[in-house]
Amino acid sequence: AGVTVAIFSLVRGLTSTFQVGEQWRFEVRGPAGQAVYVQALQDGVNLGTWLIGSTDSTGYFEHFGGMGPEHVGSWFETWWVGSTDNAATIAFTVSP
Repeated sequence: AGVTVAIFSLVRGLTSTFQVGEQWRFEVRGPAGQAVYVQALQDGVNLGTWLIGSTDSTGYFEHFGGMGPEHVGSWFETWWVGSTDNAATIAFTVSP
């Protein structure tokens, strides 16, 4: 099963551009009942990899947060569900 990832502004919907102060939601779909990991690069710097949750019985996971001043830059993230064979990437930018 494949993995999809999308990021939404809670105000503007699906987007790849954000400003500091905006609230966001990531939506991940993949195999059901599996761990969800993300690896983040900000302006080309690898910030690390985190286990951030798990998909539900339908393969759905969502993650909420907000953009702060520390998030300004260009982001490239790899999200995977269960194993690195089930991965998807996403890119977005954050402006002051």
